[in-house]
Amino acid sequence: MLTKKHDPADPLERARIRDAGGWVSRNGRLNETLDVSRAFGYVDMMPSVQAAPHVKHHTICDQDEFIFIATKEVWEYLTPELVVDVARGARGDLMRAAQKIRDLTMAYGSKEKIMVMMLSVADLKRRRERSRMHRGQSMSWFNFPQDETGLPISTRRGRKAKGEGPLDSTLQRLEAEVPAPTGMIAIVFTDIKNSTQLWETYPEAMRSAIKLHNEVMRRQLRRIGGFEVKTEGDAFMVSFPTPTSALLWCFAVQTQLLTVNWPSEMLNSLSCQPTFDRDNKLIFRGLSVRMGIHWGEPLAEPDPVTRRMDYYGPMVNKASRISACADGGQITVSSDFIMEIQRCLETYQEAEGGSGTPPAADDGFVDDFAKAIRNELRSLSSQGFEVKDMGEKKLKGLENAEYIYSLYPHALAGRIDQHNLHERAQSLAAGGPGAGEKPAMLSPDSQLAIDTEDIWALWHIALRLEMLCSTLEDEGGRGLQPPETELMERMRQRGGEVTERFLINFMEHQVSRIETCINTLSIRHLVLSGDPIRQLNDLRAPMASVLNTLTEQLALLGRYQARYGPLMGKGRFWVLLMGVGRR
Repeated sequence: MLTKKHDPADPLERARIRDAGGWVSRNGRLNETLDVSRAFGYVDMMPSVQAAPHVKHHTICDQDEFIFIATKEVWEYLTPELVVDVARGARGDLMRAAQKIRDLTMAYGSKEKIMVMMLSVADLKRRRERSRMHRGQSMSWFNFPQDETGLPISTRRGRKAKGEGPLDSTLQRLEAEVPAPTGMIAIVFTDIKNSTQLWETYPEAMRSAIKLHNEVMRRQLRRIGGFEVKTEGDAFMVSFPTPTSALLWCFAVQTQLLTVNWPSEMLNSLSCQPTFDRDNKLIFRGLSVRMGIHWGEPLAEPDPVTRRMDYYGPMVNKASRISACADGGQITVSSDFIMEIQRCLETYQEAEGGSGTPPAADDGFVDDFAKAIRNELRSLSSQGFEVKDMGEKKLKGLENAEYIYSLYPHALAGRIDQHNLHERAQSLAAGGPGAGEKPAMLSPDSQLAIDTEDIWALWHIALRLEMLCSTLEDEGGRGLQPPETELMERMRQRGGEVTERFLINFMEHQVSRIETCINTLSIRHLVLSGDPIRQLNDLRAPMASVLNTLTEQLALLGRYQARYGPLMGKGRFWVLLMGVGRR
């Protein structure tokens, strides 16, 4: 986006407008006139209205092929995914790609002016690589000719014959599916966390969410070059000819799932709500998918019914069990997969340094295979990733334990803290350290008819309300995050016997916390809105500012009483107070 509509009702814009001497009406208009706060030509309304643009910086990375610029009319009729698919289909001729997007927008019903511009940035990457190549005569992977697309290629893709391929028109626009790999391959299993509960609670929203989930998975499969073996419910089984392509696909899916336009019901649920790390970076949003990768040589045979390649044997069983070790949004891998990744890094880093030579290529297929690994290594190194050792784990149905590792792209490294909490909870449930301690409970001779679970529920409600009040303090629009419950769970699991006096005082303390939060939210509602709340941002402002506004309103009310006499009743007092707040 080159610019955006600046809404006067936005907390940051509203604060700026008030500092400049303006005001925002109940309808969200600046001085009851404009529905935007930044525009040209309104000299009489300066400085409340200014022309300062919205500026956003974006760093071009090796995965970027082109920059697409279009007017608002294009985005009202076409989705960004559709635009990218059409442009990638004609990437060799950017003028033709821009014309196809323009014609497609008109075919969807556009009748206004349309401007489409495409800028290729793939040449920048190739120029940088050519400059490296000419610095010396040593043989490196930069000396090898690049593929025309600049993207990783896994194997040679066959052309789609008429009448073949998927029925989905979205998939038909993408690259053809790669042939099923055989021999030493990477197998990935995926699954959606809490999918059964989500289906029971939000059946209609989950129907749309699953379609969006499947579209992301298959789109990235076609782009990176993987083979979809089969699906079981919301779980995928896919295979890749190289370990680097499997890891790239997992990283791409985990990143893309954060940007999907999920149904609002899903985003309001506890399992799918946006979650931020300590640096205020988005790490969870929408459906949370667990993934497991294993490297090996399975038995490969076509399925007699579907006629698609299927895989069997111990290697597949181990890959499935490795996936079961993962939490939502986590990518777990086997020690065999880590060793293969290390082998690829050592082999091609040696080739880059000039002290060795790349693997010999006996035919075109091997040469394509080598180029695929080099391109995929570049993509992995450009985004960076972290490896976390999860230790040795006993996998269900397997005799020997397996060392499991967890991989994270740098952009999602904040998930490590969340998954550490999940591992601790699993350790307690499995009898790990701390599991032998008694949970908090009343002594057997207690006369109180109180369920301790109700006390923990009160504590959890207090934590959620306090997190809500803390979020409303931030004018930057930070989303609501789940509360930190580690201390509560530790006390709940290891508290041992507690006395009646402690339990009663603790319960009164939680009730006081809840009442304080409710009073705080009520004051915010009274001062900032007064009308039914439509969104969380209606109550967003620093509490000091809210109290200052309330003080000004009470002072204005005092002057009114001094001039016109005391009010006739409490009802009239609140009506007047709320009216002052609106003005």
